[in-house]
Amino acid sequence: PKGLKAISICGIADPDGFDSMLVSWGFSLIESFHFPDHYNYDNHNQINQICNYIKANNIDLILTTEKDIMKLNRHPRLSKQALYPKLSIEIDDESSFQELLGSVIK
Repeated sequence: PKGLKAISICGIADPDGFDSMLVSWGFSLIESFHFPDHYNYDNHNQINQICNYIKANNIDLILTTEKDIMKLNRHPRLSKQALYPKLSIEIDDESSFQELLGSVIK
């Protein structure tokens, strides 16, 4: 990621945490576009502003979330440059997790 001009785009509850994670992975974010959680990306003026920013600043890479890429796919000018981390959950102690889950469900 070194040397690439990157921005982040996300509509999640903790956008600063997402940006911090990207920086910890070595990305240098030039700008971040944060939207409310579950944002639909249906404001074409905002999409055009982001596209204009990307073009004016020679942005190489758009970083987004797995949740947001599904919505950004409606805007090929953005999604064609977008990458997203595919996150997964790993449970270390499955039996304790099942016990905890069972107590919460009851």
